[in-house]
Amino acid sequence: MASDRLVFRLYDYDTAGADDVVASVVFSIKNLLKVQEGGRFTWLNLYGAPIGYSGPATEQMNSNPEAASQWKGRILIHYQLKETKEPEMKIADIPPEILSQKVGEKLLLDTWYSKKPFQIIGEIGSAIALPDSKNYRIKISINDWSWTTPKPVEKKENYCRYSERFVIDKAEMPYLIEESIGEVFVYLMDGDDPICFWKGKSVEFFNPSPEFKWRPFTNDLSVNQVSE
Repeated sequence: MASDRLVFRLYDYDTAGADDVVASVVFSIKNLLKVQEGGRFTWLNLYGAPIGYSGPATEQMNSNPEAASQWKGRILIHYQLKETKEPEMKIADIPPEILSQKVGEKLLLDTWYSKKPFQIIGEIGSAIALPDSKNYRIKISINDWSWTTPKPVEKKENYCRYSERFVIDKAEMPYLIEESIGEVFVYLMDGDDPICFWKGKSVEFFNPSPEFKWRPFTNDLSVNQVSE
């Protein structure tokens, strides 16, 4: 196997001109090969560039989720394996026998639309070595949910202190396992523009007694407001 990477890309639909890639997600081929007979349902998180920007960096982010700086939605898919002599490309309805599968008295498909409550707690201390001496704010985003600090309580040269804590008691998401939540994004906001970002896996944040950690920001090349 030359690569374990299979990219799923989401396109918009343009009546004039070519359709554009707006988001993408990566499959692990090794994990696909482990799927049992009958296949499985799963939610896939789509990632790409911030909405409202364009250019080569935006296209790169939309086509390659590893480079992406924003969650762009989720899609529920059913996938299964079928041995063929040659690659095939088809469009077909999901077979009725799959749609009619049940877990107890409930349709299997319906279990994937049931939302599970999560509690999100975060605390922002301070930010150093910033690109300018502005009243930057910090935004944390986890899929549908986001929270933004007020203006810093203290601002010096290339430094902001926030000392801000937030709690979202009931963030409802349709994921059956926590690992499926995907990426957590932290943004440096200049007004409404997310000029820099950090991202990490949600599983890094399940510790109920976490310690403060420094997280390095990356310049968002799609927004392109920070000089390297």
